[in-house]
Amino acid sequence: MVTQTITFDTVSVSEIESGTVTAFLFSGTTLAATLAGITENATLKGRYTGTVADIAAGTYRLVIKFDGITISEPE
Repeated sequence: MVTQTITFDTVSVSEIESGTVTAFLFSGTTLAATLAGITENATLKGRYTGTVADIAAGTYRLVIKFDGITISEPE
């Protein structure tokens, strides 16, 4: 199994005081993977790193949610 690291930028939880950031990879409208172990960079606020295990090569859409509300959904 291959684990890939994905880095993305979004709102910093520390700016809002609390909450949970989750992120998902979609292929079209199909959920392909959920990022695991998402952590915020200690020095670059709003930059997060998560991992995803062994998905097929392709083009995916990263969907970021904060406390279940979609806050970033690139085209």
